[in-house]
Amino acid sequence: MRPITRSPGAVLVGMMAAVVVGPALAGSLDPPGPPAPTMKTLLEVEPRIPVEWLPGSATAMHVITAPGSYVLTSNLVGTGDVAAIEVASDNVTIDLNGFSLIAESAGSASAIDFPAEQHSIAIRNGTIRGWGAHAIRGWNCKDCQVSHILATDTGATTIQLGESATVSECTVGNGAFTGIQVSAGSLIEDCVAIWCGQGFELSGENFMIVRSVARYNQGYGILLQGSGLVEDCVSEGNQIGILTANAARLVRNSLSNNQLFGILVGGFHNLVTDNLVNGNAAAGVKIQPPLSGVVLARNQFIGNGIGVEVQDVGGNLIVGNTASGNGIDYNVSPANALGQVHDFTSGGTIGITTPWGNLRY
Repeated sequence: MRPITRSPGAVLVGMMAAVVVGPALAGSLDPPGPPAPTMKTLLEVEPRIPVEWLPGSATAMHVITAPGSYVLTSNLVGTGDVAAIEVASDNVTIDLNGFSLIAESAGSASAIDFPAEQHSIAIRNGTIRGWGAHAIRGWNCKDCQVSHILATDTGATTIQLGESATVSECTVGNGAFTGIQVSAGSLIEDCVAIWCGQGFELSGENFMIVRSVARYNQGYGILLQGSGLVEDCVSEGNQIGILTANAARLVRNSLSNNQLFGILVGGFHNLVTDNLVNGNAAAGVKIQPPLSGVVLARNQFIGNGIGVEVQDVGGNLIVGNTASGNGIDYNVSPANALGQVHDFTSGGTIGITTPWGNLRY
């Protein structure tokens, strides 16, 4: 057997390995300081301020005095003598978060109040009920948005906003005065007003109300106090479906079963086209004296007391309409331009060569 020999190099490698795998020095086991919290605060997770955290005043349960996003975290029940929320700042969003502002008794206060002029306010997602004044008293609120609000049983105008407002997908009911009232440059869309003093009121210039419903209000379904557009709306069972002012446009609306008029033209230079007007007790449409410059075109009048009533006025144009089953279809004085009325009550072939004729059938 050969003897085992080791080279000097192998011995040196072994010594170095022993040094490398030798015991390592450990760090200090003492913590550098007390443990610190790692969870985020509620405001960091969702940076909205609960309304209930806000202090109140002599006139409100809670007062918003700084811009920001505010959220309701429970129902607010008030006596009705002071507002639930008072807004005293611009650039505020209030999310009712599905909760309600409720007055135990009617009192004299509004649920959400704007004592002074404010701008850029958004209010959404909740119910407001039983306040002696307004659900939202916002005539001082300009450039504001209100959406997805159900507001009922108020003692004054239910939702009231100033210029350049947007009210969308809201329902108001059983209000003593107007359901929704806005001013110049405002938009009402996809809203319902029922069992109020009157449904909707729009004042000033260049407003719009579209795809909205006014039913069974004591006065007007839709009241226009200036120039604007009413399109694709329904006004049913009110005293008067729509009352217009100067330079109004009424397009593709349904006016039915109102106690007096479907449309009462109350201003110069109205354009009334493509509306369905039926079952209104006094008249489908009436142009009040001494108005002129009104165009009635392509409307359908069915089962009204009078289909078209244009008496004691002149200078209006009535063309391309159809009428059936009215007490009187066309009651129009000669001072107006009335397209020839073609009678098809006994049937027959329609071979009219002019597009301006009116039909009776």
